[in-house]
Amino acid sequence: MTLKNVGLAIGIISLSSGAFGQNSQITSAALEYQKASSALQYGKFEEAHAGLMTAKEFIDEAGEVATESSKNLDKMYLYRGQIYGGLIMTELALKGENADEELINGYVSTSLEAYKDGYAIAKKYKRDIEEAVTRSAGLMGGSANMAYNEEMFADAGEAYELGANYFSTIGILDTAMLFNSALCYEKAEMFEEAADQYSKVAAVQYRGATSAAKAAYCYKQVKKFDEAKAIINKARETYPNDKDLLTQLVNISLDEGDNVGAKKALDDAIAADPDNASLHYIIGTIYMTMENDVEAEKSLRKALEIDPNNVNAQYQLGAHLYNWGQKLKDQASFLPVNDPKEEGLLKEAEEKIEGAIKYLEMYIEKEPNDKPVLDILSKAYHKQGNTAKALEYKKRSDAL
Repeated sequence: MTLKNVGLAIGIISLSSGAFGQNSQITSAALEYQKASSALQYGKFEEAHAGLMTAKEFIDEAGEVATESSKNLDKMYLYRGQIYGGLIMTELALKGENADEELINGYVSTSLEAYKDGYAIAKKYKRDIEEAVTRSAGLMGGSANMAYNEEMFADAGEAYELGANYFSTIGILDTAMLFNSALCYEKAEMFEEAADQYSKVAAVQYRGATSAAKAAYCYKQVKKFDEAKAIINKARETYPNDKDLLTQLVNISLDEGDNVGAKKALDDAIAADPDNASLHYIIGTIYMTMENDVEAEKSLRKALEIDPNNVNAQYQLGAHLYNWGQKLKDQASFLPVNDPKEEGLLKEAEEKIEGAIKYLEMYIEKEPNDKPVLDILSKAYHKQGNTAKALEYKKRSDAL
């Protein structure tokens, strides 16, 4: 974790309330930490850093002599978390991209472990730890936002992740921070890191099937196909007919070179719910993206057979047949002169265009102000030589 941009959002590191403890090392650490916090308020990063280093020495000494029965053990953990968190900030503020990554990671680990260990045993200082963790997480969130706005997506992802890690020390799963972290990692093309974060929120069904589909996509990008399929199969226990999950499952199979597996994924979905018009529609659109024209038409027709008033299926089938007809005409135009295949291609193209008109007219009855569809109908009738109908739809389109 580099967190190179976190220093941009450094704020005031506030000292938790509460009387200083009886342990002299903790008291000394607290006093030095208070001085460092005061220096930070005035942007005196070198002075603050020096004070935090002194505080670190005291708090480390306190940790060395502490036992499970120590009276102020939770307070010692509180200050350890704050002091090491402050060192992360001052190191980054003073050195920026030249900061020692190994050193920073060490500070991060110690700060997180201190809060986690302290919170597990906390009594008197439980609320203080919660407040300190919340401030640290908020600071990371602010840093992440600034990094994102500057399109420093890797840094933003790391800052969001650290913010979520801080919250995890007090038992909070911040799904929003984890999801944002994943989005940033994905934008930075750090797909494995993105997949890991998406997986965490998918496990609690955050944003429905979306997180699982995104996790699978990112795992697919780094060819971790088993992980991708595992998270999809788990999500489909709750969302069996989700389009994004089905699409990712098909794409994974195709990327593996498993065309049979891709077909099986779609067939399994149908077998599980054969009379679901929406599912047939979804699978038809997937076949369209796969450029499998025959199966796409078959699935969309099945959707309309089950639900004749499904406007989405009417539109997609009409658009699909129209585009297919155009493709067939293009194929015919590239054939050599007098090629015997030309007549058959043109005849088939005309049949597709006629089918397109039929279903698009069914659609436009329910959605009369869809200008792009009116334009397609005008063009389709024009290609058929039906000038009257072509003009009728053109006038309707122009009126919009």
